Amino acid sequence: MRVRVTVEGGTPGDADDLLSWLLKDPDGAKTQPSLTGGSPDQMGTGETVLAVVNTAIALGGFVITAATWLDARKERRAERRRRLRIEREGTRRVVTLEDADPERIEEALRALLATDGDSEPEGQ
Repeated sequence: MRVRVTVEGGTPGDADDLLSWLLKDPDGAKTQPSLTGGSPDQMGTGETVLAVVNTAIALGGFVITAATWLDARKERRAERRRRLRIEREGTRRVVTLEDADPERIEEALRALLATDGDSEPEGQ
């Protein structure tokens, strides 16, 4: 499966920084992350990171690595808060993470891995 990660509420260069972080992390690098333009329904949002994930475990490692990057970039008095918008391509599965809280990560993974027949919510 392929997932797109867009940094919302951030600053220019965040996608590049996230990509560098993912490539340095063993779990992140396994997903072959790369920069790409935003998806057609995200006109004007800039670049996103695209990753190829082959297993649920790989998705978990990828999401944890991306959320850790987000936590490392938190600014205490920032007017705008960065968020990660993670979309599973080919589905309507979209989640948003604001930090690396383990419970939120678990909820996000359940939503991303849910099939169309599941009753799980489609996003956060």
